[in-house]
Amino acid sequence: FDPYFMTKVPYTLAVIELPEQPNLKLVSNVVDIDPDEVRIGMPVEVAFTEVSPEVTLPLFRPAS
Repeated sequence: FDPYFMTKVPYTLAVIELPEQPNLKLVSNVVDIDPDEVRIGMPVEVAFTEVSPEVTLPLFRPAS
């Protein structure tokens, strides 16, 4: 496992369906919310997070 994730436990994995491309699904993390509050169908928005100078991850947070 990548050491980046060691400091992120526990984290919430989700399958994200993009309205713009309904046939495309992404597996990512949902951030900025208590894991117990995450719901199926909950609207989310992308939050690009730089992990290192070479890697930026598309994480998702509740839509504002």
